[in-house]
Amino acid sequence: MILVIHGPETYLVHRKLRQALDKARAGGAVGVTELDADESDLKAAKAALRGGSLFDDKTIVVFRNWFTEKPADDANKLAELLGNAPADTVAIVAELGAVDKRRKAFAKLAQEADKSWHYPLMDEPAAAAWLVQRAEAAGSKLSPGLARNIVTALGTDGWTLATELDKLVAAGDGEVTESLVAGLTGSNRVSTIWELVDGVAAKDFRKAQGALRSLLKSGEPAQRIFAMVVRQYRILLGVQAAEGQPDAAVAKQLGVHPYSVKQARRQASRFSPEELRAIYDELAELDVAGKSGKRDPEQALELFVAERTVA
Repeated sequence: MILVIHGPETYLVHRKLRQALDKARAGGAVGVTELDADESDLKAAKAALRGGSLFDDKTIVVFRNWFTEKPADDANKLAELLGNAPADTVAIVAELGAVDKRRKAFAKLAQEADKSWHYPLMDEPAAAAWLVQRAEAAGSKLSPGLARNIVTALGTDGWTLATELDKLVAAGDGEVTESLVAGLTGSNRVSTIWELVDGVAAKDFRKAQGALRSLLKSGEPAQRIFAMVVRQYRILLGVQAAEGQPDAAVAKQLGVHPYSVKQARRQASRFSPEELRAIYDELAELDVAGKSGKRDPEQALELFVAERTVA
């Protein structure tokens, strides 16, 4: 059996992977082997895929980020191996990020897999709806209006929202109230993120560093700051690509408030398209590295600010 779980909304990819592992174990699978792209090779992949038939027990083999991080040749060879995997092996391909569309082997694998799940980035309406559903599943009530307030304050990153909602649900008595949201999510995070991005745009180290320090001092986790900064640059890219269109139309396309578009236009004008794309790609890579434990998020943020503001 081949399962494929992929997409840039890495929290949902991670959650589905955990669910798939639990279900496979409940179905009698034993012997989980996890092969990360940066720590494993094709020899290990072959050995793991053969491992399930020794005692006629099902085994689970998780291939993490092989199609986003491995060279195309290695990824293509893995796809071939998966096509010939023993029937008693549960192979799970988990890609925490967007797979290059030019990798045809992955597209074919996802299409022919027994099951495949794709998790794109959520826009603000989708993130708010997801929060309402997640709160209900946790036995709590969250109104759509308050869910929108949380998303406006924190952005749409699944890791950030899930962490914040868990705190809100734990602090509430079966309901997430307005006072809880105001107290736990804070009201100045968005404006401080704007200041950080403004400082980077102006190559003003003191301004950008001051905004970052303010967020960290307030108790904001570095990984959550990363998520909010990545979201802001994603908005800037969208606004820049939609130059000439009305704010309302761009806001609908990006799933944000028109005011955010108006503010983003001012910031986006201070970056060239090439510079903006390079910054976004750099941040996205650092964000994934931080979530996987490969890089300390706070140190990565400090380095990002320094490199982008000091000539």
